[in-house]
Amino acid sequence: MKHRQTDPPPALSPDFPTTEYRLVLRPNESLWDEIRAIQDSFALRYEAPGQVKTRPFIPLVRFSGFNMAQGKLIRELRRLLSREYPFPVTLEGFGSLPTHTLFIPVSSRNSIRDLESSLGRLKPLMGMEGKKPHFIQEPFLVIAQKLGPGTYEKAWMEMENAPFRGVFIADRLLLLHRPSEKIKPGFSLLADLPLEGKSPVESGLHSLFEKIP
Repeated sequence: MKHRQTDPPPALSPDFPTTEYRLVLRPNESLWDEIRAIQDSFALRYEAPGQVKTRPFIPLVRFSGFNMAQGKLIRELRRLLSREYPFPVTLEGFGSLPTHTLFIPVSSRNSIRDLESSLGRLKPLMGMEGKKPHFIQEPFLVIAQKLGPGTYEKAWMEMENAPFRGVFIADRLLLLHRPSEKIKPGFSLLADLPLEGKSPVESGLHSLFEKIP
């Protein structure tokens, strides 16, 4: 089956307004609350509220684009993701980026890689000249970042072997955005993109039930 080709956006002057984008997964409400509690506890224990600014999202793709192409980008994302089916995501343990960031890694990556492979069809809409989209190969969820060396070392000693496990069903992606300006606000929600496709198992069962008189 041939995939529908996506035409690249027109070549534009760099003076045209641009936007930074993030495609992210959001844990379900109970897991979201549990992770927020871990972030809040970290900020209180280590007196590092400024380093716990991130919401519990799992970034999958980072890219920039011209504002005038935004409508087409959203339409094509919605069209593509409507054919993808939900899948389980497992978060397990803690990890770190020495010497500044602590995070919860995603231990189930195959489904995410398959989804990113599908999203790769839209690369022509994800980027500008000199700015290619970045597909995150080993996704994780940030607990704290931009830590000083002393805070990082102390916190990592306590968290390195701490148990954590959470599972949720990824049934949508969120498209976040912020203007590409010198003074940058935080990212805000631009589009909610459901995964509405049927898995091979679901499709087979559906066909079977249709045949039952």
